[in-house]
Order: sequence, then C-alpha cells, then structure tokens
Amino acid sequence: MSIPIEFEAQATLLSTMPPFKHDPDYAKSDVVRAIQQKLECDISEAVLTFESLRHWGVAVLVYNRISKCWQGREWYPPLDPEPHSIEAIVGQLVCEITVLKAEVRKLRNGANSVSAKKYAWRRNNR
Repeated sequence: MSIPIEFEAQATLLSTMPPFKHDPDYAKSDVVRAIQQKLECDISEAVLTFESLRHWGVAVLVYNRISKCWQGREWYPPLDPEPHSIEAIVGQLVCEITVLKAEVRKLRNGANSVSAKKYAWRRNNR
C-alpha cells in the first residue's frame, strides 16, 4: 500500500513547520491558519490535513508539551538565539525554575524525613 503523492508532499512541506498554538475552534487556530497559508487551500482542507498529520502513527506534526504548541517533527529552534530576545530570556527562566523546583523538592523531602524521625524518637523515649 503506497501513500498518495499529495500526502507525501504535504508531509514534507509541514515537517519543518515552527510552533503554533491550536484552538478547538478551527477558525481561531493558529496552526490551522499556518497550514492553510502554506498549502494555499481552504480551511476545511487545512483542518483535514492537520487532523491527518498529527495522528500518532504519522506524527508529521507533534505536540510540544513545554510550549503547548504544535510543530513539525523536524523543526528545531535556532541554535544561536539573540542573547536579549524574549525567547532566550524565557528559556533561561524556565531552566532556572526547573532547577529551583528540584532543589525545593529535595529540601521538602529531607525536612519531612527529619520531622518523621524526630516524632518517632519522641514517641519511643517517653
């Protein structure tokens, strides 16, 4: 069973698509609008293309859980973003927040284990 040539052409065009937000209302969806502009088609065909290319078996369009956007599977962010661009600053802040959350989690777990040991010692030494 071969894949139609039109489908392969669409997949090739959209596999490097940058991230776009999706809205359940297709008229407001940025990703559907981007597909519509890239393929130069009407909205109904863009919706069908979006639905077929995001399917997990095909996975030409993948969902990025961090940015909560749909993007092409072969799209990569620029290697050298401008040092003072909003994207670079947000990326650095997200990394720092992740590290801080991990440290807080470790401290919280350590504090819980210390208080549990202290309570057990008091209970046993009455």
